[in-house]
Amino acid sequence: MATKNSIDSNIPIESTKGGTQATSLVAYSVVCGSTSGTGALQSVASVGNADEVLVSQGAGSLPVFSPIPTFFSPLASDPTSPAVGDVWHNTTSDLFKGAKIGAWTTVNSVNTARRTLGGAGTSTSALSFGGFTSAVSAATEKWDGTNWSSVNSLNTARSGVGGTGTTADALSVGGNGSQTTTERWDGTNWTAKTGLNTGTSDSATAGSASDALTFGNVSGPTAHTERYSGGGDSWTNKSNMNTARGALGGTDDAATALSIGGYTGSVSAVTERYDGGGDSWTSKGSLNTARAYVAASASGSSSNALSYGGGTGAGGSTELTVTELYDTVGNSWSTAPSLNAAVRGQGGSSTSETDALSFTGRNSGGNVSATESYSSSSIITFTVT
Repeated sequence: MATKNSIDSNIPIESTKGGTQATSLVAYSVVCGSTSGTGALQSVASVGNADEVLVSQGAGSLPVFSPIPTFFSPLASDPTSPAVGDVWHNTTSDLFKGAKIGAWTTVNSVNTARRTLGGAGTSTSALSFGGFTSAVSAATEKWDGTNWSSVNSLNTARSGVGGTGTTADALSVGGNGSQTTTERWDGTNWTAKTGLNTGTSDSATAGSASDALTFGNVSGPTAHTERYSGGGDSWTNKSNMNTARGALGGTDDAATALSIGGYTGSVSAVTERYDGGGDSWTSKGSLNTARAYVAASASGSSSNALSYGGGTGAGGSTELTVTELYDTVGNSWSTAPSLNAAVRGQGGSSTSETDALSFTGRNSGGNVSATESYSSSSIITFTVT
């Protein structure tokens, strides 16, 4: 039975009259309001430990004591691909570091300046082949992440050549004058393979050396598409793109290839995605800047993509530094850090939209030998005060 006291209140004293309305509380604990606002006060179940802080659990729950968050994660070495905004403490160098928005960096040049060449590989291990100097070229060079070195040439000198694959297994496709020529690189030499059913020039090629998709042709232009089977060494005609184009960018897997920009009679911003299962092309969000002779990179399997460089104006003859990032989920292109130097008809290599290599090509003064390396984030060192 409740007992009345001198202020005409029950014992324990109600919270509405200044009491706790609680029969007991945890010693040294934090006291919180009731669940109703007029009921008994509550205490946090634990008093916590040294170096812990009280963390809210949201409405309807008592807060709890938790360890102090480690804002700077301790790492023995810098992460390989940090996301923009990541911060950490490098315990080996005892430096505080973070990742900021990346950029294109000028690195060592190719040995032979060329344009409308093929490219394969990654940003740290790439292959450049063919192209046009003052004549069609068969030159092949290999990038080791620091320098370019000359290796065995194509069997057939060509410009306007498509390329895909790796430095150990690459494919070169088509060439000037709408060639059917196909050659496969084994890490040392190029070997002639079964030719395309229909010749192409300045087409795009995506996929791998064993499963490739080539599409478009600057002569016409055309929307022609073929798929290569390395195991059977054969090309099979596939459904045409919706928009006929040449001098376009191409990237991703053969079954999910992305065709980007190009030349239709004027520069184009069109983007299309190939569906290998249904053998069909679907229109996607357009580039912000229409371009021909554009390079592109992606990590595969309907991933995001990066497009860089290219030309605008009549015939795509005005070089650009423009870089754009494609968001597959949002189906849209957004601006990314620009190249340091405007270029079109360059080679490109990467297996990711977060890093890429752009090499040689041409600008308003003619062919250039410049190489630029892209990273979507870069590491900086800073002082904590």
